[in-house]
Amino acid sequence: MSRQISLPVLSVDVDAQLRKLPARRFQRPEHYLVEWIRGALARGATRVEVATSARFVTVVDDGNAIDHDLLNDLCRALDHDLDDARRRAGLERFEQGDGLTVLSALAPPGAQVELETGVSEERKTWHLCIGRRPMTVRGAGGTGTRLRVARRGGARQERKAVEEYVRFARAEVRLDGQPLHSGAPADALAYGRISEDEIIGHIWIPASGDTCRLWTTSYGVRQRQRVLAVADGLVYHAAVEVADGKARLPVERLKAEATALYRLLAKRYASLTSEGRTRADELLFLLHRCGGAPELVGEFRIFRWLGEVPMSNLAEVQGESAAGPCHALRVEEPRARFDLEGRRVLRLTGAQWEFLHERVGVKLVRPPELVKRRRGSRLAWRELWAGAVRRRARHLAQIRPPAIPNSDLAMVGELLQRFAIEELPVHWVAGSGPCPALVVPRHGQPGLVIFHDHPEVAEAAAALASNPQLAPIWATRLLRGETAPT
Repeated sequence: MSRQISLPVLSVDVDAQLRKLPARRFQRPEHYLVEWIRGALARGATRVEVATSARFVTVVDDGNAIDHDLLNDLCRALDHDLDDARRRAGLERFEQGDGLTVLSALAPPGAQVELETGVSEERKTWHLCIGRRPMTVRGAGGTGTRLRVARRGGARQERKAVEEYVRFARAEVRLDGQPLHSGAPADALAYGRISEDEIIGHIWIPASGDTCRLWTTSYGVRQRQRVLAVADGLVYHAAVEVADGKARLPVERLKAEATALYRLLAKRYASLTSEGRTRADELLFLLHRCGGAPELVGEFRIFRWLGEVPMSNLAEVQGESAAGPCHALRVEEPRARFDLEGRRVLRLTGAQWEFLHERVGVKLVRPPELVKRRRGSRLAWRELWAGAVRRRARHLAQIRPPAIPNSDLAMVGELLQRFAIEELPVHWVAGSGPCPALVVPRHGQPGLVIFHDHPEVAEAAAALASNPQLAPIWATRLLRGETAPT
C-alpha cells in the first residue's frame, strides 16, 4: 500500500520580490533616481527638479499623473494584512514597464516614500515602505507629480548618477537648483547633434581614450553602452536614441558624423589649448596608423616652421624631406643655441618628433649649434665655466656695505685673528651663517670667515668699542672652538 506525502506549497516572499525587481532595470541603488527621472520624461514632463540632502531626495515634475490603479496594486502588494494570494496577484504589474519605474522609488535600503500625484480633486498622496502598511491621503489639488524619498545617505552618489546619465535628457532638468549641464562633456574637443527621422542623439570627440563608445538612450536618459572597434582610426563617443528600440544602431551614419567632427577639429587646431593640440596630435597619429582616409589626414596642419605663419600637413613635410633631411628643433630647446640663418626649421613636440622620425620615416636633424670660439674651443669653454663660478661666488659671498662702523669691525677681526688657532687671513661674508665665525679653506688656504650679519658680531663690536678688556670673553664666545668640516 503506497503512502502519500504532502509537501508544503512553495510560497513567494512578496517583500523580497519587491526588493529584487528593480535590479532588472538598474544594478546600483542610487540609479533609482535616474529611472524615476526617465519615467517622468516618459509621462511627458518638460521640467524636472531634483533636490538632494543627507536625509531626503525630492523630485518634482510637470508630467502626466501616475495611474492610480497601479499605485493601488502596489499598496495591496505591500499590505501585510492581506493574504499572500492577494498580495501576489498585483505583483506581475511591477515586473516591467511603468510598474517597474514606480517600484524603483523603493529601491534604496529602508526607503520611506511619499508620492503625490493626480489632478484637482483626484490628487492623492501615497505613503509607501516595504515592511509597513501603506497609507493613502487625499490631496489638496494641483498638477504634476511630487516624489519624496527618505533614505540613509547616498546624496553624493545620486548627484553623480544624475549628472552622468541624464545629461542628454530631452527636457529641462535642474539638480539642487542648478540647471544640469546638457550635451557632451565640457572637455570634448568637438561636438555635434544628430536630428533625423531615424535617430536623434549627440556625438563628440573625447578628450582622452582611444575607443569608440556608444550609448543608447530612452527619452534622453542613458541606458545601455556598447564599445565599438575603432574603424579607420576614428575615435568618438555618441549617445543615440533610435526611434524603434529594436532597430540596428546606425554605425555607418555615426562614422560620417565623426568624420565631419574631425574636419572641424582640423580647422580649429590653431585655436586649441596646448592640451587640446596634444590630443589632436594623438588622434591624427592613430588615424594615420589605422590607415584612415589620406584626405582626412591631410586636413590636419599641425607641423609648424620657425618664422612662418602657415603650418604644414604630413604630405608637405614628407615632400620637404624628399630633397634631404629636415632641420628640426623640439619646443623645449632654445633657439639661441643654434645657427638658424638660411635654414627652414620645424618646431616639434616630442610626440610629433617621434611620429615623423619613427612612424613615418622622415629624417630629422638639428641645426648646427653656435659655439663662441676665442683662442681655441677649450679655452672658450674654460672661460665660460670660470665666469659662471665667479658669478656664483659673488652671489654667495657678496660683501654688503657695513652697517657697523669700520673701526669696530676691524677691532673684531683683529680680535678673532689673534685668538684663533693660528694667525689666519680674515674674510667678511654676507649673511648670518650657522655661527659668528668659522675657520674654512678659501682659495686653497685656510682662512677665518666672519659672518657680517650675525647678531653676536654686532654685539661684540659694540661691547669692544666701549670696553676693550672684554676681548678674551668675546673671542671665546664668537669662535666657540668650531672649525668647518672638511
